Amino acid sequence: MAASHLMNECRLLEHAPDFARVRPEAYLDNVKTEYAAKLAVCELLSAQPVNSAAPPHCDVLIPAARHCGKSGSWWHAQAVVSSDKQCYPTFKERQYIQCLKSLQSTPQYWTSFSNARQNAVVMCQASRDAIERENHLEVFKNLTQVLGGVITNMQKTNEEYESLIRQQRRHSEEVRDTHQQLNEELQAVRAKAVSTVEAMDSKFHTFMESSISDFITALGTSQSKEMDKIRERMQEFSQDLIVESSQLAKYFSDQLQQYHERTLANLQVNHEAQVHSYTVLSGYMATAQKTMNTTNDVADRSLSKVDSIAQRLDLFESQTEHIAEGFAFLSAIPALFRLIVRRFVATIGTAFIFAILCRLNTRLATYTAGACSSAFLLHTSGVFDWLAAIPSSITNMQSQSPLAILITMSSWNKGTGLVLLLWLAAYPVCRLNIYLGTLVTTAARRLLAHLWLSEYTNDGGTGYLPSIEVPAITQRKDEKHTSYRQLHN
Repeated sequence: MAASHLMNECRLLEHAPDFARVRPEAYLDNVKTEYAAKLAVCELLSAQPVNSAAPPHCDVLIPAARHCGKSGSWWHAQAVVSSDKQCYPTFKERQYIQCLKSLQSTPQYWTSFSNARQNAVVMCQASRDAIERENHLEVFKNLTQVLGGVITNMQKTNEEYESLIRQQRRHSEEVRDTHQQLNEELQAVRAKAVSTVEAMDSKFHTFMESSISDFITALGTSQSKEMDKIRERMQEFSQDLIVESSQLAKYFSDQLQQYHERTLANLQVNHEAQVHSYTVLSGYMATAQKTMNTTNDVADRSLSKVDSIAQRLDLFESQTEHIAEGFAFLSAIPALFRLIVRRFVATIGTAFIFAILCRLNTRLATYTAGACSSAFLLHTSGVFDWLAAIPSSITNMQSQSPLAILITMSSWNKGTGLVLLLWLAAYPVCRLNIYLGTLVTTAARRLLAHLWLSEYTNDGGTGYLPSIEVPAITQRKDEKHTSYRQLHN
């Protein structure tokens, strides 16, 4: 029941209270502690098949069937609950804290609680792993959707911007065509004005020439009537010229006024189109900037969530490794204890055997200790294994060179083999040195003893002194006989 409650609490953290959403680590820590306390109480009760008793103040963590139904009253009967279903009773915070203190009071209680607490970390993280993975995938899915929307908006904005550029280009071409048309019209008006002025000028020159010639002719003939006619004709011509000049001036002023109005209208339209284009473009750019900022915020939040998930996974991995190491150490404690006991018993037995051997024969005990030490050294260095592999090495001698065999040997084997070779080589050398030393000593004694050295023996041992200082042998023998008689008497 405690395990299922822990798995549900860890799995349904998204539907937990507000405190759990704000501080999920603290909430899960409380859930793990409650699970560890319930599991520790359950283990302690199961370890006592007869007269089982929970730790002090921990009765509130023992499930029972009577806690599953609501308590009855005088107008409502208590609901009947199946005996197969068990529930934990409702308890207060003070009772729960007292139970935790009781679990910390003894080593046995604390060991059960701490082991259950370590298991709770692994179980909760295992139940949260799938949910964290789904949340991770959901974040990436949302990020993909947001990026898809951003790409769509950017494409739409790009298309609208391109259409706006095409409109601007079309407006520019229209303005250029209008300006060119106005220039052509202005050139036509100017050409017409020039032709009109030239025609009037030619007409005026023709009239003046004819009038002057007629006037000269009239002066020559002194005809007053002809002069009056000429004057009338000149007045009429001047009137016509004034009328035509006024009409021409009015026509030119009308054309210039129309040209000015059309130019102002075109400039106004072009200005409004430019302002509208800039307004639309600024709106598009603001929308694109807002979309990019939203995308950056979503990406930052997604990356922060991914980093937090990665950190939690790393923390879970390190905690799992520590827990595995702790379990491995705890599982190795019985084997280590048995090994220590066996080694201790073997050491005591070996010391006892050597003590008995020392009592019986010291030399035998010394030889036995040396043989055991040598055998242990050879076993530790792997010489016995190497000796056991000699037959297979001999069969493979033809396919392998001696140098390859030496290379395959371990450093322990090489060091032990070198020590054995030196020891085996040192033994005959020592024996030879002893033999040569004995020969030299004997020869020197025989050659020099008659000259000034003599050997003597007393209670202190055997030695060599000058012949003049050696004690008398007869006196030493008399003293030995006297002491022998005194002992027998």
